[in-house]
Amino acid sequence: MYFQLAFIMTFNQPTEYLPNRMQILFYRPAPIQMSYLGFPGTTGADFVDYIVGDKIVIPQEAVQFFSEKCIYLPGSYFVYDNRQKIAENNYTRTDFDLPATGFVFASFCRTSKIEPDLFDTWLRILARVPDSVLWLASTKNSFMEKIKLYAARQGVAPERIIFAGRLATKEEHLARVRLSDLALDTIPYNGHTTTCDVLWAGVPVLTTLGTHFASRVSASILSALEIPELICEDLGKYEEQALSLAANPAMLKTIRAKINNRRENSSFFDTPLYVKNLEAGYRQAWNRYREGRMPENIEV
Repeated sequence: MYFQLAFIMTFNQPTEYLPNRMQILFYRPAPIQMSYLGFPGTTGADFVDYIVGDKIVIPQEAVQFFSEKCIYLPGSYFVYDNRQKIAENNYTRTDFDLPATGFVFASFCRTSKIEPDLFDTWLRILARVPDSVLWLASTKNSFMEKIKLYAARQGVAPERIIFAGRLATKEEHLARVRLSDLALDTIPYNGHTTTCDVLWAGVPVLTTLGTHFASRVSASILSALEIPELICEDLGKYEEQALSLAANPAMLKTIRAKINNRRENSSFFDTPLYVKNLEAGYRQAWNRYREGRMPENIEV
């Protein structure tokens, strides 16, 4: 069956780096137009018919705020490539300037996602977990200097914040991720691929269930993996759970074992099944169009 669809994948980075072509859809190059990945939210455009989502990122009470109709996929709307390899490097923490002992909290999301309230929460967590460090993605020197200076002003030794530089391949990065104990999600703009990468590497990701699409993506992924204990009600519960997991190695070990099991057995990491479900949504949208019916919410 041939589908004549047009997709828009918009990005929130400056347009000089990743220009989008949403204007094209204004001219209706295809009879069915969809928003999928890229921008986690409504386009607000009456010429985009559908958005691909799930019941967590677009709950029933949020539907009224979307200009598009939703194609609800089972589990999570987010897709991950289960063919990605993890390098078989015998990395040690000292290879990346991490302490040989102590708890390693990590966040490999873009540093632009680190909001002041969230960073204050991270610093409180560090202050209450002795010998712990925070491992962040490397960025501009000016930012790294400022963030260390701010930590020092809050009473946290700046050397407890460590930045991870770029590696030659993603396979090496995924192997490096395994050295961390617990990943701390960014709030209110969650990790997307970053969350998947960390889980694929077998490391727990702690998040909250936010109030809009971008703040519910990690919860969508964790729900699909059936690991609800990593989804917190709010930032206060997030802080408490981070402290609890850092103080309970047995609980953390159990969660890691569950993640590794889900890596092999969960429908979330079953990419061919995801493709099958997505194409089923396309067929339903196409059939509605062929029958002369208006777009409507579709549940796969």
